[in-house]
Parts: sequence; C-alpha cells; structure tokens
Amino acid sequence: MQKKILIAIALLLGLIIASSIIFKPEEVIRLSKLSDHEVVTGDMFGTTLTVEVVNTPQSIGTGLGNKDSFEQDGMLFVFGRLSQPVFWMKGMKFPIDLYWIRDMKIIGVDENLQPPAEGTPDTDIEKYVFPEEVDMVLEIPVEKGIKLSF
Repeated sequence: MQKKILIAIALLLGLIIASSIIFKPEEVIRLSKLSDHEVVTGDMFGTTLTVEVVNTPQSIGTGLGNKDSFEQDGMLFVFGRLSQPVFWMKGMKFPIDLYWIRDMKIIGVDENLQPPAEGTPDTDIEKYVFPEEVDMVLEIPVEKGIKLSF
C-alpha cells in the first residue's frame, strides 16, 4: 500500500515539474503575441517600465543598433521559445545593461556594456551569451539609470 502511495506521489510531482516546464507564465505568452516594435508599459521585474517589444529576426538582429538615443526605458527581445541568443554591440552608440530573462524572472545581467570603437571589424566585436537558456532579453540604456534586481 505504501509503495502505491509513493508511486502516486512521484507521478504527481513529475507532472507538476513537467507542467512548469511546458506551460509558460501568462505574461510571457502575452508578450510573445504583441506586434513587433509595439510599446507597452507595465509592472515588470519589480518596477514600472515602458519597453519596446521586438520579436522578429530582423528586429532582434538590429536591436538598439544605429540609434542615437532611445525614448523608452528599454527594448525587450521576445524569442517565443527557450534559446541561447548571442548579442553584440554592433552599431550601438551608447552603453547598455543586458538582462537575461526566463519565465518572467531575471536570471542574469551584463552591466555597462560599451559600444565598440568606430571602425571595429565585426570579427573583433565582443559577443555576449548567457550560459543558460532564456526566452527574453531586456536592454536598458545605462543613461536611464534603471537597475533591476533578481
């Protein structure tokens, strides 16, 4: 009898763990359905932020590159699935903080990333990749003075 109860508990725990991996939080799903470059304001990561959401390969590839300034608090890259995206500072004109996010939780940050010197060959521009999979990345210009905790 005890063996059957233990098996049932193990199966239930397995289902709970599997469902937490398969089903993303509601907010992640909502953000992934927004239009590319849509601007949203809301409570995110412990503060109220206004972000521009990008979710197409072209927009994700460009990011904040080639912009002299940025009106919103940040740019939120929504990938729609877990991955290990590679970021670089090509075309950037100002420093940023890069927040790595999974399931609406910040799991890491690269702070004060500086743009490359003008004329730096693409092969010499530093690449940034987080050692774990993420489903979103948030870039915040350092000049905004916004620091998020995790």
